[in-house]
Amino acid sequence: MYAAAPSAPWRKRPCSHRAAGRAPGRAYDVDVRPQRAALPPSLAPFVRGIRRHVDVPADEPYLRLPDGALELSLRLDRRGAPVLNVLGPRLGPLEKRTEASREALVVRFRPGGAYPLLGMPISKLLDRVVPLEQLWPAGARALASALVDERSDARAAALQHVLTSRLSAGRFEPSQVVLVRRALRLLGSLDALPDVAALSQRLAVSPRHLRRGFVEVVGIGPKAYLRVLRFQRARRAIRRNPGSPLCRIARAVGYYDEAHMAADFRALAGSTAGALRSATQLA
Repeated sequence: MYAAAPSAPWRKRPCSHRAAGRAPGRAYDVDVRPQRAALPPSLAPFVRGIRRHVDVPADEPYLRLPDGALELSLRLDRRGAPVLNVLGPRLGPLEKRTEASREALVVRFRPGGAYPLLGMPISKLLDRVVPLEQLWPAGARALASALVDERSDARAAALQHVLTSRLSAGRFEPSQVVLVRRALRLLGSLDALPDVAALSQRLAVSPRHLRRGFVEVVGIGPKAYLRVLRFQRARRAIRRNPGSPLCRIARAVGYYDEAHMAADFRALAGSTAGALRSATQLA
């Protein structure tokens, strides 16, 4: 049994993802009122957040949008059986219906953060949902045991323990991991996103070398990642500035014009920026 980690207290967050302005019955991201936990320092460089859902109902609409990240989903179904899946990075929306669960823990990794955990090219998981047992059998067994054997309030600590042990095992990191982390830190610090050529020049590597690293570590090439990053910046800007014209937001985040942004939203979200704006205003 694992002792509860000092970072384990859950913070309840209001859910504001109702799907006004979208197709009937379609949710904009998951809408089962998750709780979130602060991360221990050992996981923070790799993991963006861990959320917990309790008593998840069946057949609720769920939509996951591209953000360059990978997720690890661990849940107990209504019979108490563990179900563990890896949701790879995406270049299009994932629409599905929830399955009834007693409890679910979802680990959202930072872009590239799951690479040292899985030790495989993340591109092999692009737009896929794969059972964890196929990728990391020992970890799947340990996590399944923790889900079944631990008390509900101790499962998050057990999850953090298994992940920390794996990530701190002192495994060798290829040079492309260091390069991609540098690139991701640089992009996170820039207001204006560069193109691939300019990014490669800033990092003193060839575009081909940079692409190999991104495909291996993040799962998508740098051009696709920049597109996803710009899309996510547009989403945040729309939420934060409900009164601003979409054409102004488009230019501010790096699109040529509003039509360019609309094309990306259709491709990456399966919807339009205007529909997202309606959902944001009425949520």
